Amino acid sequence: MTEQKETDLLRSALLSAEFQMLPSEIADSVHPSRRAFRLVLWGIALSLLTFSFWALNLIAPAIGSVLMVLGFRMLRNENKDFFLCFVLSILRCLYQLFLLAIHTTIFAESFFTGTLPGKALSVLYLLTPIALLLFFWKGLRAVRQKAGIDPGGKSVLLLLLWYGAFLILALLQTNSPLIVLAMIALYPILLLCIRRVASELFSAGYTFTPAPVKLPAAVLCILLSAAVLCSGAIGYRFGGRYPMKWETADTGSSGAIRTKLLALGYPENLLNDFSDEDLLPAASAQSLRIIEQRFESNTRSPYDPQSNPGTLRLSCAAVKLAGDAGKPEYLLLQHFSWEHDPDYFGTEAICAFACIDSQEPSLQISGEIRGKLLYDTPSNATFASPFFSIETVREGAGDKAYAAFSFPKEGIRRRGYLVICVSGEELENFPGFALNLQYSRAYTPIQYPVSTAIDDLKKGNGVFGSNAFDIFHFSMIYREGNE
Repeated sequence: MTEQKETDLLRSALLSAEFQMLPSEIADSVHPSRRAFRLVLWGIALSLLTFSFWALNLIAPAIGSVLMVLGFRMLRNENKDFFLCFVLSILRCLYQLFLLAIHTTIFAESFFTGTLPGKALSVLYLLTPIALLLFFWKGLRAVRQKAGIDPGGKSVLLLLLWYGAFLILALLQTNSPLIVLAMIALYPILLLCIRRVASELFSAGYTFTPAPVKLPAAVLCILLSAAVLCSGAIGYRFGGRYPMKWETADTGSSGAIRTKLLALGYPENLLNDFSDEDLLPAASAQSLRIIEQRFESNTRSPYDPQSNPGTLRLSCAAVKLAGDAGKPEYLLLQHFSWEHDPDYFGTEAICAFACIDSQEPSLQISGEIRGKLLYDTPSNATFASPFFSIETVREGAGDKAYAAFSFPKEGIRRRGYLVICVSGEELENFPGFALNLQYSRAYTPIQYPVSTAIDDLKKGNGVFGSNAFDIFHFSMIYREGNE
C-alpha cells in the first residue's frame, strides 16, 4: 500500500468510531489541527479571565500566552488571519514574561502607573485580545469555508463582545456580585461553543500540514521558563531596594535651637543627627515630652530560620510650640535607629499620625514634612540621604504621613528621623493627643509579586510570602503638664 493511500485511509477514518476511541496523543498526531485548536482555546481560557489571588493574574495569562503561541505557530500558514494571531500571541507572550520578571522587583507598580511607556504598554495589552479574537474569528471562518461547511463562528464574536463588556465594567468599577457572577458563568459557556465550532471541522475531515518549526514545543517552553527564572533571579538580587541618594553628612552643628531642645531634655546623641534646617520649626519650642521604646522582632525569615531579626529603637518627642495667634501647635520629632542590624535590608516605611480620642487621624499636618536617613561606615564616615518618598494622605478629619526608604547592605548604625508639625482646632478643647507610629520592613526578599513596606502599611499586599513584612507599633500619649 502506498504512503498516499495510507494517508487517505487515515483521513477517512476521522469519522469512524475507531478514530474517536483513539488516545488523544495518537489522534493529535493524525489530526494536528485538533491539537492546535486545543492549545489556542486553552490559551484564550487562561488569558482573558484571571483572578487576583495566588498571583493568578500574572501566572495564568503567562501560561495562556505560551499555549496560544504554540497553537497559532502550527496554524500560521493556513491563512493570513491565523498568521496575525500568531504575531499578536508572540507579543502578548513577551509582555506576560516581562510582567512575571518585573514583579520580582519593587518597581512594577511605579513603572506601569507612573511612566508613559508603562501606561502605553498596559493599554495595548488590554486592547490586543480584541484584535486577536477578531483575527481568530476571520481565520476560523476561512478554514470552515475551506472544509465546505457553514462559516459560522458567531461564538467567537460573542466572546469578543463579552471581553468588551468586561473592560467596560472594570473601567466603571462595577462591584455588583450578580453581574460579576453572570460574566464568570457566561465565560466557559462561550468557550465550549467555540470548541464545538472547531470540532465541526474535524467531523468534516478538515486537516492541514503544520507549519515547520525549528524548536520543538518542549524545548521552547524550557527556554522560556529559563528566561523567566534568570530574569526573576536578577530582579530579586538587584530590584529589592529603593535607589537612595547617599552623600557625606555634615555633623557636629550647634545653635540656639539645639541649646533650647537640650535644655528641655532632648537627648544629645539623638539631636546630633538632626540638621539645622530641619530643626528650624522648633525655634518657638516651649516644652517637650519624649518616649523611647525598643522592638526586637520575633519574626525570622521562613526561608532562613537562623536569620537575625534585629533590634529597632524608636524615640518620639512631642514639642509644644508657641503657635500663631495662641493656637496650639506641636512638633513631632521621631527618631529611629537599628541597634542590632537584621540580616536583610529591603524596603522600609513609616506611617505616623496624631489623634485626639480615637485610633483614626484627627489632627492635620501643617507645613513640610522634613527628614533624613543616616548610616556610618567602619572608618567612622557618616553618609546621609533624603527619604525616597514622603507624602501626606488625608484620611477622615486628619492626615497621615508616609515615608518610604531603604538602607544600604553595608554600613553600621543605620538610623533616621522625621520632623512633623501637627495642629487642629480639637487641641483647643483637649489637653493633649495621642501619637501613633507604625514602622514596617521587609525581612525577606522571597515574596511574589514583590511588594514594598509602604504598600504593606497602606493596603497589606503580598501573595506568596505575604508574611514578608514585620510591623512595629508605637504609641505615646501627650498631655499638658506631663512634660
